[in-house]
Amino acid sequence: MKKGYLINIAMVLSIVVLFMSCDSRSADYRIISVEAPFPMKPICEYIFPERDYVITDFGAVADTMYVNTEAIKQAVQACSKAGGGRVVIPAGEWVTGPIHLANNVNLHYEVTKRV
Repeated sequence: MKKGYLINIAMVLSIVVLFMSCDSRSADYRIISVEAPFPMKPICEYIFPERDYVITDFGAVADTMYVNTEAIKQAVQACSKAGGGRVVIPAGEWVTGPIHLANNVNLHYEVTKRV
């Protein structure tokens, strides 16, 4: 076999694997049509699964002396691995480092109502 032929086969297989590895779980989308003064395609809005991952369930503590980065990371990873949902940060003061989101994760901050 020629070297070029093998490279072409490898490229085709790579593309097939790439498409097969895309997350094809049944994702739900809402199609939003917009009337605009210019041509515009409909917008696909992802509908997040109704599952909550509260950071306190992963060890987060509402204390200005406690860093919650690892607890938030674990909640995000669990949410994404399960196929999506909301990572909930309850009302309060939470200290954290950088937060890295993952696929299908809706980060939800609860707000304290002030009177």
